[in-house]
Amino acid sequence: MIETMQAGLWVHAHVIDAWTDILNYEEKLKSNSTLNWYLFDTSIVRQFIFDKNIPFNQRFDKFESNIKDAMKKDKQLLTFEKVHLVFLLVHKKNHFYIICINLEEPTVDAIDNRNSVAKFSRAYRDAPNELKIPFSRYLMRVNHKSALTLEGVEPERVNMNWCTRDNHVDYGFFCMRHLETYIGDKTVNWTRGLPKESKQQQSVLNDLRIKYLTKILLSDVNTQRLKIIAQTTKFAKKTNE
Repeated sequence: MIETMQAGLWVHAHVIDAWTDILNYEEKLKSNSTLNWYLFDTSIVRQFIFDKNIPFNQRFDKFESNIKDAMKKDKQLLTFEKVHLVFLLVHKKNHFYIICINLEEPTVDAIDNRNSVAKFSRAYRDAPNELKIPFSRYLMRVNHKSALTLEGVEPERVNMNWCTRDNHVDYGFFCMRHLETYIGDKTVNWTRGLPKESKQQQSVLNDLRIKYLTKILLSDVNTQRLKIIAQTTKFAKKTNE
């Protein structure tokens, strides 16, 4: 799976999952265990969520179970009491995009690099609402202050200067970049994005592949980190002989 970090390849979902683990870990360290955001990996949003042939209660029960599994049954996390932003990853046919739920406003934002001219409802159908509704119901169960307000929020798409028409390979890396840099502000204050679609943008994306690969391999979250460092050191010594 890690080989999908090479330029020109679709990144594997498990690579993005590893990235969410790293970002969650870093957020917890810098905030003294008080999370400003929480990033769910790609296992939370499955196709059953959008399947209206399955009764809502069954879909919700599975969704709730997925949340509890992801949160490792940590009571503080399970209530989202101190979480400001929640990121849900949607993965459909090699395309990744994000539904970001701001629990303070509240708002529901679709963050997607595709430069689609289609109306919001056509581009995403009912996916944002199909995620918003069970999530707001979950918040009701844990008595979150934003639960009722969130259910009535209309999802919106975040406009970005770096949206693409012709790049159908780097969806995953756009997603990883958005997870790393989006803090709930709209385009005006989102200053750590990417260049407009161009050769320069592609060069930046290729550099990000190397940067993110290095970070994943050497992160404290990676249980194989010390082994990788030892092997790299051994290889470097042989190369220099």
